[in-house]
Amino acid sequence: MGVFQNNLLAGAAAAASAGGAGFYEYQVEQSVRFEYASTSRLYRTAGTPTNADKYTLSMWIKFCDPDSSNSQRMIYQGQSTGEIYEGLYHRPTDNGTIRFQLQNGGTSFETWSDDKLYRDTGGFNHLMFVYDSGNGTAADRNQLYHNGVRVTLDQSRYSGSMSQNRDGVMNTSGATQNIGNGGTYGNSIDAYFAEVLFFDGQTYSASDVTETKNGVLIPKDPSSLSFGNNGFHLKFENASDLGNDSSGNNNDFTASGLGTDHQVLDSPTFGS
Repeated sequence: MGVFQNNLLAGAAAAASAGGAGFYEYQVEQSVRFEYASTSRLYRTAGTPTNADKYTLSMWIKFCDPDSSNSQRMIYQGQSTGEIYEGLYHRPTDNGTIRFQLQNGGTSFETWSDDKLYRDTGGFNHLMFVYDSGNGTAADRNQLYHNGVRVTLDQSRYSGSMSQNRDGVMNTSGATQNIGNGGTYGNSIDAYFAEVLFFDGQTYSASDVTETKNGVLIPKDPSSLSFGNNGFHLKFENASDLGNDSSGNNNDFTASGLGTDHQVLDSPTFGS
């Protein structure tokens, strides 16, 4: 297994050597620090989706404690009634892999994981997950991208298969959309999150929200993309309202275990 390192070269230092202050055409100025000890969480209730069987989630993330003994730390999760949920998890005790899991009332357990290790604490990594259950190719119904490159998901390590045209829980009307902690199911993460984007009814690729400039992966302005009814754009610009949605949809999140001191001037375009 290879260890995935961040290719931003410490953010600001890379930008300085590659072109100075004007290097980034699109600025991401803040991030939010999720803490395991504080059970930090952002959550909201999803409305009627544009298309429940497809969505794209994009974010920049910097892990803080990837070698923790905690078995599973939640990046995002959609939770419906009972034991119906799906989510993307970081697995410190499984060599730092990323897992996508879909659970339906204890009767259907569908899981995909990659074989890379995500342990880099030195800078921000870009993660994108695409849920496309209507895709005619089974292997393309779940797609994970890391730093602009699609990662192969391994179903053989676990169980189940994605049925075609299965609605995603994250994008189901009335479901709870969780970031950083699963609410009822916990699994808090220790990490910085920046530029969190959710596109309802759209299957975008990494090149839609990132680009490579002088060998450095940088964010792109997403404002021209279609967010759909449940879409949101979390910039974390307001320390007093960290769940504010900037997409124009007003799909704001409620913050729990997050105070003004959790807003950080550290991001993919502003190095620590």
